[in-house]
Amino acid sequence: MIDPLKLYTTINADGTRTASSTMSSSEHQQEKEIGVKSNKVVPIVFIPGIMGTNLWNNRTKKIAWIAPNTDTVLASVAAVGSFLSALFSSAKDRQNDLDGREGMVSVYEDGPIGGGGLKEEISKDELKRRGWGGIMRSAYHPIMESIQNEMNSVMLENKLNGWWHDHADHSPAEWGDWNDNPPLSQLPDEQGLKHAAEIRYEVWAGGYNWLQSNDDSASDIIKFIDNTVLPSYESAEKVIIVTHSMGGLVARAMIGLHNCEQIYGVIHGAMPATGAPAAYRRIRAGFEGAGATGFIARQILGPSAAETTAVLAFSRGGLELLPSKEYDNKQPWLFARKTGTPSENLIALPKSGDPYNDIYLSKKWWGLVPEENEKLIDPNAFSEAETKDEWGFTPTKRDVFEENILKVADFHESIKKAYHTYTYVHYSGEAQELELLTWKDIIWRSDWIGWGDINEFKITKDDSTGTIELDAGYKFTFAPKYSPGDGTVPLCSSASSRDFPTTHAAFAHGKNSTLHPAACRQGIYNNSTGYEHQSAYNDTKGRTLFATLYSIVRVSQHVKP
Repeated sequence: MIDPLKLYTTINADGTRTASSTMSSSEHQQEKEIGVKSNKVVPIVFIPGIMGTNLWNNRTKKIAWIAPNTDTVLASVAAVGSFLSALFSSAKDRQNDLDGREGMVSVYEDGPIGGGGLKEEISKDELKRRGWGGIMRSAYHPIMESIQNEMNSVMLENKLNGWWHDHADHSPAEWGDWNDNPPLSQLPDEQGLKHAAEIRYEVWAGGYNWLQSNDDSASDIIKFIDNTVLPSYESAEKVIIVTHSMGGLVARAMIGLHNCEQIYGVIHGAMPATGAPAAYRRIRAGFEGAGATGFIARQILGPSAAETTAVLAFSRGGLELLPSKEYDNKQPWLFARKTGTPSENLIALPKSGDPYNDIYLSKKWWGLVPEENEKLIDPNAFSEAETKDEWGFTPTKRDVFEENILKVADFHESIKKAYHTYTYVHYSGEAQELELLTWKDIIWRSDWIGWGDINEFKITKDDSTGTIELDAGYKFTFAPKYSPGDGTVPLCSSASSRDFPTTHAAFAHGKNSTLHPAACRQGIYNNSTGYEHQSAYNDTKGRTLFATLYSIVRVSQHVKP
């Protein structure tokens, strides 16, 4: 007897599913089978990180930002075009494009769309409706395709299928989980794979304006879920959230500021839970990067303080990535230090656990935007168009920047304990690979110390890429990265989510070192180098895929049949 022919369905633009088969002669009869699940649908909404959403400038009516993809020849050519455009763009041009003022920028939804790796065909129109065209294809579409594929093919003929057959018996600890969770095969049917196999999962992209506050982005994502995602399926009641980087702050704002109840659980990847000192360094010195690839990346993202300050001073979203009051258990993280043995700390901030007043609002030479750099704020003079206050005064560009910092402080406070009841996290804690070491602390270092009170000195020279000179002959440069992480987010921030009892799994990926013997949970499948921040979901060792799929199954136990 000929085995039945199993037909894959196609998802049409209107959300309906169809399957087709060719006609055969009566002499070659073969039954056709279409897999049918329960009527339950759970949308999975992927929220990307900063710069991971394509943006449209509503004022200029032009594309403001397309995340550079480099996964195909044509995409690489386009990335070169982005590089050449950025190479000849001034700080004024960048602020004009990436205008952080309210209502000036929105999501550009017509970006490149992948989907070629989907087992069940989904039309480009349907993927666009789901928001896939609004986010960075090369960084996010592969993991979204994998989620769509694997979560909808858990079992075949009542047996574990494909990826699940190969991984169900694996202990999460061997993949880096600190929480000693059980293998999926050991879960009761109603909590594990059999339950998940009865659910239809549909993957959406939650792009957002990453220049605005993550509070506002949270509100936008909630509206997207309420008005578009959930109404697309008759049986959908809530969603599962998967995040990358700053997208985690958006999800936490959905919970802590907006009390969003339409969420079954949240999976955070590479989240700067309490901020990242790299944000400070990039505002003071532009983006980093070595070699030809690093040079190209710097030109696109911002090669000096002039470009980054012009954009980020008025971008609350970017400023919210700065270390919060809770960072590293309120320990100092900004130092001026004389090199040598032993090294000597000249400043150590924040002194009172308050980075907002001690660092970000300070006009002194170590401030986020010191007095000498105020000229870098608002090169387009947008602040001059600000509405006068009740006393008839128009705020200066410094006033606007400082108001943003005060709102950042409020935002950090509002989300510091905002974790969903069912939270799962994964991150790189790489402690050996030099390129993945991270700034846990920012150190201004000098090999010669002059005289006088360093707290009162002024900047006499600043190359805007990390070298400054002060009165009395002081010359400082930024010390290199030296802490475990992913090149951007340090371990002390990404791992801080483990402190909360609602975090049910914490996958720490990468290799330990002699100095950091417990940065990662090494195991059979987690015994190689970690991954770079932006490429977290493209981990070639499959660790983020395992962590994400495992976590989705565990969250799914809370989905009622």
